[in-house]
Amino acid sequence: MEDNGLEARMMNPAKGLEKASGKGLVTRVREYMGLNLAAIGLAAVLGGCAAGNMGSSPRVIVLPGGTRITIPATAYSPKQACETRATSSSLDKEGEELLNNMKDYVCAALITKDASQESREFQILKRYLMNNFNIKTKNEEDQLEMDIRRFAPLNKYLIPKGLALTRDIGPPKKINIHKIFKQDKFEAYAFGEHLGTYERILLDEKVFLTHPDYNKGDIYLLDKTKKPVMFIPYISLRNDYGGGKALDELIERLSMHEVHHIKYSLSEEGADLFALSFKMDKRVKSPEEIINHLNTQELTYSKGMQFFLDQIFRSSSEERVMIQRGLTDLARKINQINSKYPREPVRILSNGRVEVMISNQQAEAMGRFMHDSQLEQGRFRKLY
Repeated sequence: MEDNGLEARMMNPAKGLEKASGKGLVTRVREYMGLNLAAIGLAAVLGGCAAGNMGSSPRVIVLPGGTRITIPATAYSPKQACETRATSSSLDKEGEELLNNMKDYVCAALITKDASQESREFQILKRYLMNNFNIKTKNEEDQLEMDIRRFAPLNKYLIPKGLALTRDIGPPKKINIHKIFKQDKFEAYAFGEHLGTYERILLDEKVFLTHPDYNKGDIYLLDKTKKPVMFIPYISLRNDYGGGKALDELIERLSMHEVHHIKYSLSEEGADLFALSFKMDKRVKSPEEIINHLNTQELTYSKGMQFFLDQIFRSSSEERVMIQRGLTDLARKINQINSKYPREPVRILSNGRVEVMISNQQAEAMGRFMHDSQLEQGRFRKLY
């Protein structure tokens, strides 16, 4: 999950603002947002990790009448954040202490890369975890030391305190520490079958991060005797796309992306295709079979699918570029056979967003075709 932005609507009537100020609405909004962005940037520096939208991507404000204004990304400096104490009103004293011990270690290990400081912060964090989580045996201590250096397994200590850590092993290594919005269970159904019940954590705002552009879901094996837990960047997505049923559908698809990782493989391309096609019960083996399927369907279009394809087509990652090319090539082959179906799966808008041209049913059928082709080529392997 990546490439974040925000679309919001300003409620003040345009004519009222223009009449009262003598300035155009766009000018007033730009001045207003400029002042607020400066304040946000200053708050991020002074407040360090407490800022809720640290390092946000450019945002788009949609004014009455459809005028769009792009707001530059807010600045975030991990080095400056490392010099301040992380605070959050939702954490108790122990939660804040663990957050700051974790932050200090991450800063020394990944930001300042000060070996002596890293060693000191390692010992501080280790002592804190040993004292607060009843770690006594030598084997437990050895495992803890390994966990600290690997970052990810620390979630079994962070989660009880209302925190969660996501990472990209890189290079470079990227670390986010989030508050937890909600914990629940996700029932996974794909291709007409029940795949299982999975623990899921919906992530709240980030309270510390090393790379502002890093914003992805993840899976963690917290205990070798249990199934992995999936993490979904819920609040970031809600800020990006708004709430409602469309967001619920996007969250469902992103959860299925993580289910694919758990059940099949680490393939990002395969996971995205699985999330795109999991509602498609029927196998299709050619463009002709896709058309035959679509000719029997009532074609529908949903914002949830639009949001998911927006994630796919605005990404520059190698895996998603491969999906972009595959879906485009397949859509053109289908169009050559039957011109009633769009030649392009999406159209890129001037603001960088995408307008989806194909129906839900066509997107899911093409995704199923591409997913099964990968499966037949042996590109998936079960991990757990």
